[in-house]
Amino acid sequence: MEEIIKVSAIKYPDSIESVVFSDNTVSIRCKCCFVSYDVLSSRKIRRPAPGRMTIQLYSPANKAICVRTVVRQDEIRARSVRQTILDPSSVGCPETNDDELIFRAGTLEARIPKTGKFRIRFYYCGLPLVSEPEYGIFCEEDDGCIRTGASLEISYDEYVYGLGRCGVSLARNGDCVEGGNPVYFSSHNYGIFVNTSKKTKIDIGSTGTCSTFSVAGSSMEYLLFGDDSMTDLLTDYAQFTGAMHIPEVLTQGVALRFNGNFSITSDYLISLVRTYKNLGLSLREVWLGNSWHPEYNCTGFTWDLLRFPNPDALLRAMHDAGTRLGLSVTPVISDASPEYTELLDSGYLVSTENNRAIVKETDSGNLGIVNVVILTARNWFTNKCDVLLKSQCDMLEADIPDFLLKLIEDRTGNPDFALAFPESLNIAIAECEIRARGRGSLLAITCNNRPGDHIVPYPNVSSGSSISFASLNEILCNSLSLGLSGYPAVNIDIPSRSSCGGNLFQRRLQLAMFSPHFRINVTTSEADPGSQNSIIGAVRTAESLRYGMMPYIYSSIIEGAVCGVPVMRMLSSVFPNDVFARGNQTEYMFGNSLLISPVLSEDGSCKTYIPTGVWTDLFTHERIQGPRYINRIVDSETVPMYARPNSIIATRTPESSNFRFFLDNVTFTCFELSDGSSAECEVYEDGAGTSGLVSISRAGLKITVRTKGFGQNKRVLLSGITNVVSVSESIPQKSEYGTMINFESSELIISLG
Repeated sequence: MEEIIKVSAIKYPDSIESVVFSDNTVSIRCKCCFVSYDVLSSRKIRRPAPGRMTIQLYSPANKAICVRTVVRQDEIRARSVRQTILDPSSVGCPETNDDELIFRAGTLEARIPKTGKFRIRFYYCGLPLVSEPEYGIFCEEDDGCIRTGASLEISYDEYVYGLGRCGVSLARNGDCVEGGNPVYFSSHNYGIFVNTSKKTKIDIGSTGTCSTFSVAGSSMEYLLFGDDSMTDLLTDYAQFTGAMHIPEVLTQGVALRFNGNFSITSDYLISLVRTYKNLGLSLREVWLGNSWHPEYNCTGFTWDLLRFPNPDALLRAMHDAGTRLGLSVTPVISDASPEYTELLDSGYLVSTENNRAIVKETDSGNLGIVNVVILTARNWFTNKCDVLLKSQCDMLEADIPDFLLKLIEDRTGNPDFALAFPESLNIAIAECEIRARGRGSLLAITCNNRPGDHIVPYPNVSSGSSISFASLNEILCNSLSLGLSGYPAVNIDIPSRSSCGGNLFQRRLQLAMFSPHFRINVTTSEADPGSQNSIIGAVRTAESLRYGMMPYIYSSIIEGAVCGVPVMRMLSSVFPNDVFARGNQTEYMFGNSLLISPVLSEDGSCKTYIPTGVWTDLFTHERIQGPRYINRIVDSETVPMYARPNSIIATRTPESSNFRFFLDNVTFTCFELSDGSSAECEVYEDGAGTSGLVSISRAGLKITVRTKGFGQNKRVLLSGITNVVSVSESIPQKSEYGTMINFESSELIISLG
């Protein structure tokens, strides 16, 4: 049998045929060409190709330029595929001179030569930023399938981050990702967002020296934005595509999750949360995975009324104990559910082209998939969620298993539909919670992540490819990578102690403890404070460390939501000029002032890089001059963490009963305030409705503390400073760690000897 060889034809824009300026947009119509490589002559051969390409440039905001390629002219008007990106505005400014077409958006500009080969070069503040290679824009036809894409050159010293979860390497150089988050950021201070709902293929130099991104079809649009730093780029991305909703402060407490525990009853849950409260522990959330369903049918919206006869009364009792209740919901319905026939008859299940419902055969029955992509079916789903959120639970966890998404893609033959499915699910859940609680109370754990649903807190970081010490760094890298993909705050799930053993459980707990949101998966035995296998000690540890720092933690989350900056920050994004911070993926900045070096090894060994300056060990209060590496063996109770010089960390007493409000009884700890410098810290209360601001400055032997918006019982701790001779009010209390001063006024003057 003769072998059939498939040949692909790739067209590129060639010479410019015409240019049209209109509505702050430049439209460039180009002739096309084919390019082949002559092995004998070692040169590229260019020949004409049929048809025309139109490349449009417009700007949705300063320092951002959209490049849209259209091969089929009937698509020219369909500008923005996604709803997340800002509408075109009057920002863009097209210009021309004798040699080039120039499109300027603030300090960012695109330059295109009028003659010769078509090529876009981007400049920031007048300096080269990134360029297309020769024949950077392309349209490829392979066996009747068309893909449109573009390439950008990668420098030898350039690192690329983002694209969603990363596995074990933060830098995505050499990776090829298909269907992930189509957004990445370069260490050369530009970002790329492929503005599409379609399945995107992004190759970061796996076969050459370029990054290449493409989508199916005859048009493609990408957004390029440039700024002064990685932090600024993340803020820009949030501005362009939408900021994360601010979660309420109650989401920051200890959370327990039960899944597959079909012995749990209402009485058990009520007794559990009351017991924790009587022990003085603040159990803020209880999540039921599939445990609220009947064991024979863990789908749909049906409670097991034998174990939970009155869900409304259960929720009220949970609230009386200061605990909120979360439920996991999936758009999956078993044929054993009463809702199945209704959905089938209404055409609300995902179907093939011949209108046959797609089902997954399981031991507990056939599973149909609610088509949340279409409005009518999504409304049915959200109406069910609205009922739950009205009186039966406080928050929802949205999930659609990967194997079902693969089933949807295989059976429908539409990868774009399968890609849009989790995005539609997550946004639907968010809308339900906003209707029920308001924007300041949103909490939805999302297990499938796509741009557009980055507004939903929190994307879930799985337990890793294995439950082992080797997976700890994988979890950390995935958390940091999601932060560099437009998700400021993540949830880190902790497996049950019985599944990972005591030592590993402790280290995973410590890692999750300094993350925006964490849950401990438990069995009933582990949740019981009186059980031999109880995790009560872990809960106490979490409270003592996390709750005391809640003003700092919550304010860092608010900053992330407002500015788009992740709470867990890659070290090199904070210290871009520090060569030793580059490539570091075993530690991170938690907020702006706290360096966390989690223990990732079974023997407790920990290697920590300390950047430039004098950092303070929060456990030993040792002052450490950087830059340097520290090698140490860490006991099971210690989390290596270091306070940044010239910074303020706001704390309070962990036993405080008022979990929601942080403007009273607050302590401002100032670390290594150098002469002539100042530090500032803003503390937010629940929902970011109110805040307090503290600034501390030093001039020679005089330190000035100014506060605004705080209540009573304020304290300032000057870490490492013991030579205080006088203060404008109160009496300083000296210790080996520094000087503590209580004050009530809005300004405090401190004199040093």
